[in-house]
Amino acid sequence: MWKSLLPQDQRRLKEMGDDPRIVENLCDGLFPNIYRNEQVKLGILLMLFGGVGKRTTGATLRGDINILLIGDPSMGKSQFLK
Repeated sequence: MWKSLLPQDQRRLKEMGDDPRIVENLCDGLFPNIYRNEQVKLGILLMLFGGVGKRTTGATLRGDINILLIGDPSMGKSQFLK
């Protein structure tokens, strides 16, 4: 997959990988309108990158993401799921 990327995309990914704040930047980019809740953001981010792959005939799919968010009303739980 790496070789199929354009050189400028490879360079950008390399720069992102060298950034010591990559986790914060990814969390901020994934949830720009939700403030705080860094642990929830990180958990969802890790689930997006992880998971057990499913193999079907002719395709490989990422495994399902299962998450349970518990908290008081109006704390942004629905916004995470969107």
